[in-house]
Amino acid sequence: MLDERKVILGSKESPLMVLEKYKIKPKLFNFKKAYQELFSHEQERSEAKCQWGYFPGFEKDEHNLYPNCIKLAGQFEKSFLSKMQKPLEKNLQLAFIRMASKEISGSFGGFHIDVDPGVNIVKDAEQKNGTEVLRLLINLHDRPRKLKYTPLDRFRLREMGIEVSDDQYVPINIPDSIPQSTIEIPPIEKDAVYSLKLWSSLIPHMGLTDEKGHFLISYGAYVNRKDVDYKL
Repeated sequence: MLDERKVILGSKESPLMVLEKYKIKPKLFNFKKAYQELFSHEQERSEAKCQWGYFPGFEKDEHNLYPNCIKLAGQFEKSFLSKMQKPLEKNLQLAFIRMASKEISGSFGGFHIDVDPGVNIVKDAEQKNGTEVLRLLINLHDRPRKLKYTPLDRFRLREMGIEVSDDQYVPINIPDSIPQSTIEIPPIEKDAVYSLKLWSSLIPHMGLTDEKGHFLISYGAYVNRKDVDYKL
């Protein structure tokens, strides 16, 4: 299933961000219906009419509102997640399925760290100390998904006097003097998808959406650092 793997940030012994390519059988996944379902919500319910997403547990009537997204999530769980081999990946749960039809406008954005893996993912009592958020971003679009990040983790930024919140979404003011990089998650292929896996509570990052929009599925998990020592 895993076809290629490249460490983007960190070392081979202790990676912080990796790009992976997975072989899939497209006929097992209903991508188009899920996209169209979200696009319909975007057109009917979004004031900006530029993006929409399905977040499990966020809307009470989700089984009526998002049947195709829920079906796609089930297909991924059966044919993708269940075949991942690393122990920490067994904790991954669906965080969202999201699309944008064009460049996103508005004030919500900027560099941030993830303070939770998903809307309805709860931290166990034994995970309270030394816990990080593991994020898996899978690009389902026919265009690359761009993610901007800084190689300095939240601990280093705080040492430099930069405020980083642990418990709520707050954009991080990254000075121009701090290096920044952009990674592209390649588009979906006829028999493969690409994913970016990272410690998203450690690495400040932000998505970059242009006029072509995006379409992706994301998973998240609380993982105790003592169990994995940042080994993705």
